[in-house]
Amino acid sequence: MDGIIQWGLEIVRQVQALGPAFETPMRLFTFLGQEEFFLVLMPLILWCLDKSVGANMGVVLILSAYFNGLFKGIFHLPRPYWLDASLGKAAESSFGVPSGHAQNTVTIWGYLAHRLHKAWAWGMALAVIVLVSLSRLYLGVHFPFDVLGGWIIGGALLAAYIAFQPRLTAWLKMQDLKTHFALSALASALALGLYALGSILFKPGQPAYDTELFSAGLEEARNGAFTTAGMILGGGVGLALEAHYVRFKVSGPLWKRAARYVLGVLVLFGLWYGLKAVFPAEPAMVGLPLRFLRYTMMILWAVGLWPWLFTRFGLAERDQVTIQN
Repeated sequence: MDGIIQWGLEIVRQVQALGPAFETPMRLFTFLGQEEFFLVLMPLILWCLDKSVGANMGVVLILSAYFNGLFKGIFHLPRPYWLDASLGKAAESSFGVPSGHAQNTVTIWGYLAHRLHKAWAWGMALAVIVLVSLSRLYLGVHFPFDVLGGWIIGGALLAAYIAFQPRLTAWLKMQDLKTHFALSALASALALGLYALGSILFKPGQPAYDTELFSAGLEEARNGAFTTAGMILGGGVGLALEAHYVRFKVSGPLWKRAARYVLGVLVLFGLWYGLKAVFPAEPAMVGLPLRFLRYTMMILWAVGLWPWLFTRFGLAERDQVTIQN
């Protein structure tokens, strides 16, 4: 393992040898795989362009984020700059393997290319995946095998989602609202349970790198499990409410779409930043449930509550389809 790590460190040094002129472009590329970017992109697609594509991109992103955090918590492997501080051009508190940026760009941009079903879309997706992944090497926050692991896991998740999503969606459409709520709660609980099981089965030993960074990585893995569990609950409940009681159309004048987007994103970022500032992180027995609640509220707002409100405000029309009881 030491030989692979030393090889990885040398690759990172060679990428950084491109020079400081590349630092700004690389930071821009890495932004395409960050949470803030997805908070901007996903609502735009969901509320204004294509509801089905936006909803499915949101689901596959949540699944990707969850399994990425789960695997990070299992492997407990360091980042390059944790071993050689001179390589650090950015700071991250989570473990290194697999790369979340690489994995999430494979799932998100790959799914978008799949839905667009155009050669240029696949070309764009490939370019984004490569540039985002390269940026993680340049910034010293990932080894090449971190990126490769992200590609493999992201590709497997994407393939599985594309294969099973149509049948699962068709089955869910036949279920009533109570069943949707119950399934959302069960999926959220299972996510936390699987994380807890992984923590027991893959309990880490003494790390070969800084113990403070190691402890921060364990904390980040735990926080990530509660984050994505909250997103699962909020997303499941929100999508069910939208399907049963809202059924908005993304069509409409440009000014209405812009109003939907701007107002909705302002509240979304308000929940993200505002609740983070208000909710205490410690002690963990208080902070973790509040983190769960924060992300539940954010996703519930995005996929359920705001669509309900903007149809009431006349910013979107509703699809006149018989609602299931």
